Amino acid sequence: MKEDKNLDKFIKQNIDIEKPSFDFSKEVMQHILTSDLNKEKALTNLLKKHTLENPNVDFTSNIISVINQYSKESNYTPVIGKKVWILIISFIVILMGYTISKLDVTQTYSTWLDKYIPSFNVDISFNLPLILTSPLFALSIFALSSLLLLDYFIRNRKVNLNL
Repeated sequence: MKEDKNLDKFIKQNIDIEKPSFDFSKEVMQHILTSDLNKEKALTNLLKKHTLENPNVDFTSNIISVINQYSKESNYTPVIGKKVWILIISFIVILMGYTISKLDVTQTYSTWLDKYIPSFNVDISFNLPLILTSPLFALSIFALSSLLLLDYFIRNRKVNLNL
């Protein structure tokens, strides 16, 4: 412990603490500024030596033509073709026509206003084939419709499913 005090005393007596001059900060800042100015001058000289070239007038069209060469072209083929749509629409029209032809329409008048506006009692009763009324058929139609709807969204909305 006594040796530590002696060592501290020795260090304090023999080390002179330098005191900077009053304009020390100013000289340091001036040195930094001149260094920055020299670097800036060197950079401007370098940029003047190696200026950028201006592209020619056809530069953009040349780049676009190169990109178009490598771009992938895709031909859209619909899932349901025109013939199938025609069959679906004709099936719906035939079904609606059959339904309308089997309607039991009776005209009644209930109030004095209804004498001028006819109302119809519609009794829709017709027998479909057993296959069209089965639950399996309804589930199959639902599943097919769901898959077609999913396919539509995947193709047209650019949904990317990485399976």
